[in-house]
Amino acid sequence: MLSSLCVAYATYVIGTASPGPANLAITNNALRYGRSGGMATALGVVTGSVTWGLVSALGLGAALAAWPNLLHALSLLGGCYLLWLAWASARTVLKGNRPELGVGQEAVSSQWRGQFLYGLGLHLINPKAMFVWMSIIALGLPADAEGLMPPLLVVVGCAVLGILVFCSYAFVFSIPVMIQIYFRASRAINLLIGALFGAAGLSLLYRSADVLLSAATASG
Repeated sequence: MLSSLCVAYATYVIGTASPGPANLAITNNALRYGRSGGMATALGVVTGSVTWGLVSALGLGAALAAWPNLLHALSLLGGCYLLWLAWASARTVLKGNRPELGVGQEAVSSQWRGQFLYGLGLHLINPKAMFVWMSIIALGLPADAEGLMPPLLVVVGCAVLGILVFCSYAFVFSIPVMIQIYFRASRAINLLIGALFGAAGLSLLYRSADVLLSAATASG
């Protein structure tokens, strides 16, 4: 259980720390409104992320009792999705694209509440977050996982890590010079993230396919 949790937590940290819309929103608000603005956006993002995590964990935990092989089937889907994320990162590097700041920020209130709601909405309107959470929960559960406690443990641990990661973005990028370092390293970061997502996806596919194949052979 502990080793599976460590893999899930590491994957979550890699995913949340990698460049993306949420981190760019936090970065931009930190630069425009100061550290408090970035922190408000970060907490909104974490709240939205944990909301999707709880939805995934509660549904997954209830279904595991009815269909034990659901975890392995879900792992196959999660592995495919992680491989897709790896390809998306690699494609960004191949095209030479760089992230842009300031998109959609005009409507963000300068008040703390408005910045929090912006971060919350950014994650809640993204249904892909649920599939990411399913992948992470599948990574964090051992083959004999039962009940709600194991997936909830994954969500709680990731929530703590999410606060640390997203708030670190707000803290660091409230220093304007840091954004220049980020832009210079964006291609290398995307390449690294693609490789790590690819390795995690292949690991999920291998583990799940092996278990399902063994079950099919035994039943046959």
